[in-house]
Amino acid sequence: MGHQFTFYLTPNDIVDLNSTLSAIDDLVILSRRSPRPSPMILDSVNFAQNGQREYLFHIVQRATLDFIRMKEVPAQEYWAIDSLSEPVIDLTLRHFEGNELKPGRLYYNDILFDENGRPGKKEASFLSWARGVFSTVKKSLNPDSDLDAYLGDEGLEMRRIGDVKFSGF
Repeated sequence: MGHQFTFYLTPNDIVDLNSTLSAIDDLVILSRRSPRPSPMILDSVNFAQNGQREYLFHIVQRATLDFIRMKEVPAQEYWAIDSLSEPVIDLTLRHFEGNELKPGRLYYNDILFDENGRPGKKEASFLSWARGVFSTVKKSLNPDSDLDAYLGDEGLEMRRIGDVKFSGF
């Protein structure tokens, strides 16, 4: 079963999110793609590579980092993590265009699929940790029942003033 929540974050709100994530002791941020068969660790979700801002990340427990398996994508010359088979939380950020704020999300699946495609349950320690990460991030944001999402402080103020359009995925 998958678990997710949606949020709307301005660039300043993303800085705040990064601070929230950095305060979680055993949390490591990974790029979704790596040029080698090992995860690419990032210091921040405010990351650009080759002049391109990254918006897709994985979040993992430091203790599980050495056990994360990568899958090669030879046609595009990178390695990736399959979040259905690995103990990771997916983090999707979206860029802010003009006056339109697009949703991002945190997502994890508690089911895993082994090399043979057989389903199983991810480790209880990962599931407990992932619930804690979700709780910490949600507490740092502002719930909005009309949007069925969470907003950062700046996004909340923009919504109050009516300065921004909130779009769907």
